[in-house]
Amino acid sequence: MKRYLVGILCVLIAVGGVGCGASGSGDEDAGKKTEKLVIDTQEETEDSAEETTKEPESSGKQMTDLEQKITELLNPLAGKGDTAVYIEKPATGEYASVSSHQMQAASLIKLYIAGCVYENYEELCANGVNETQISSLMQSMITVSDNDAANQLVTYLGKGDGAAGREKVNAYCQSHGYAESHMGRMLLASNAQDDNYTSVADCGKFLTDVYQNQIAGASQIVEYMKQQQRTTKIPAGVPADVVVANKTGELADVENDVAIVYLEQQPYIICIMTQGLSDVSTARQVIVNVSDGVYQYMKGGGQS
Repeated sequence: MKRYLVGILCVLIAVGGVGCGASGSGDEDAGKKTEKLVIDTQEETEDSAEETTKEPESSGKQMTDLEQKITELLNPLAGKGDTAVYIEKPATGEYASVSSHQMQAASLIKLYIAGCVYENYEELCANGVNETQISSLMQSMITVSDNDAANQLVTYLGKGDGAAGREKVNAYCQSHGYAESHMGRMLLASNAQDDNYTSVADCGKFLTDVYQNQIAGASQIVEYMKQQQRTTKIPAGVPADVVVANKTGELADVENDVAIVYLEQQPYIICIMTQGLSDVSTARQVIVNVSDGVYQYMKGGGQS
């Protein structure tokens, strides 16, 4: 996928939180259910559009040796589903891409909802949504993947209209260069004509933008991702003492996970998506194995 170089004005970012006007707010829960895991169980339909694998453009060197290693680690899923992986070193722009193309986002769409909310924070506050509400909903949406929280934030973006809120999220994706990302329905809702999509390259760009503090709310988003309670995929592939900020996505035949791994020598971005799975348990283990393989490669300074 073509990588867009977009200059982005970062607004309303503070270590303690983003505030309406000049004030800031913490990340305290104001009553939303943040300890209950809410999982997307909506049955998904395959995208009827023809998918095309696109090679992302990057100013960095392509890590072809890592791509070969990842391809080998994906072998257990051959014939059992569609897979894609994207890796990037934000400090150097070096990247590895395996079959990046538009796929079912599941709860990865919540990343773009989060970015859109922070970019429109002042407008939300002006429309009567207070800081505590936003903080509580954002924490629930990211840390435990709360679908109701995501839908409420989208409705706020649309001033009470969910469809208008989705269009705002889509405009956000297009303006920031996440060209293969699209919100076509609310979480857990059905839409025979549309769905929620993204790609590993788009997720990689989003997380790179977050890591480099290039988008509004970047510091808040990454802090919530560090509090993620679903850690059985990418985080399970790295040592427990390594900090990981991740966001998962699951459906009946989808297993996704994307993360920033704070390896001391060189933090890296890792995005893994699968869809059309006939064996989800194998897919979860493959994600762990890919995460472990990438970690070992990065820890070794680029040697598998």
